[in-house]
Amino acid sequence: NLADYPHLQRWFDDLNARPAVQRGLAILKDRSVNREMDKEARENLFGTRQLEKQ
Repeated sequence: NLADYPHLQRWFDDLNARPAVQRGLAILKDRSVNREMDKEARENLFGTRQLEKQ
């Protein structure tokens, strides 16, 4: 939660306010996919499954 880190929140807000960032986000808006991850997908990306690949 960025509210716990006010300096990081300010940086994030400043970055998102930049015109070039807004143009870049607009280009990718139609390609953005917000998928919910199930437990298996989360484990594959961030969990113990990553350690098995080493």
